[in-house]
Amino acid sequence: PPVGVIPAGTDCASAKYITHLNPMLAAQAIINNAQWRPLDVMLNQWRPSANEGVQQRFSVCATAWGIPGQVAKDSESLRDTWGVRRYAVSIAKNLLSLRPVRGSVRIQV
Repeated sequence: PPVGVIPAGTDCASAKYITHLNPMLAAQAIINNAQWRPLDVMLNQWRPSANEGVQQRFSVCATAWGIPGQVAKDSESLRDTWGVRRYAVSIAKNLLSLRPVRGSVRIQV
């Protein structure tokens, strides 16, 4: 199905691949049905622990676990205090508390 993106985030990673970074131009492109681009969608499935059920999310930009995933998760709680520097703060915090994270990748085509 068609997807329209109006950028509103700090990095707007999805918008960089899909549409304009200017919210007004992006909205106009959606209204005019101006841009069609193929988009790969990834299904991410994980089990938080052995006794929990499988959870899933869809991704159109990136998927990460371990430090990158934790940085993405933690950085939102630091937004009001640190602004765009929240990523650096979250990286430092997570590097200081390194712990192993298990994961596997299975690609189906």
